[in-house]
Amino acid sequence: MKGLILVGYRCTGKTTAGRMLARRLGMPFADTDEIIEERTGKTAAQLVPEGGWPLFREKEREALEAVTSQGPLVLATGGGIVESEMNRKNLKRMGLVVWLTASPGEIERRMLEDPGTSRGRPPLSGSGRRAEIEKTLARREQFYSATADLVIDTADRTVESVVEEILHEIKIKGKGSCLETASGKSSS
Repeated sequence: MKGLILVGYRCTGKTTAGRMLARRLGMPFADTDEIIEERTGKTAAQLVPEGGWPLFREKEREALEAVTSQGPLVLATGGGIVESEMNRKNLKRMGLVVWLTASPGEIERRMLEDPGTSRGRPPLSGSGRRAEIEKTLARREQFYSATADLVIDTADRTVESVVEEILHEIKIKGKGSCLETASGKSSS
């Protein structure tokens, strides 16, 4: 049995959709950012100023390794997890990888509306927010693309419609069998 992994930039809905997918599939849910915070007692916004992005990426790698041995689950990942080749390989081994996307404008709008962004998500560069989003997306796109089995655009959509599309795509692509729950039920 394999899991379902959500990748994508900040504010594309990975955690929110992941929690809902886990409930619908009857699978456990995990979020690498939450695991890091539980293990270190610090948010990314606290870790990065102390040890830089390399320290955070190391903690992210450790969080991913911790969940790979837990069995099938729905996993929401940090936006930059795909920058590591080792992480990309581990994600692919864990199960079906879904890349959640949104336009830079939509991501920026969500960031401005999300109180957790300033508290838990430090800037990735010294650029303005929109320039940072565009630059980072351009750099990561190749990694998201190489890792993803499915690509779902989340712009101007409810979480429910995103989850329904993921479940539908799993079913029509014949991948539902890899997402059997502990109770033996299929994702459909």
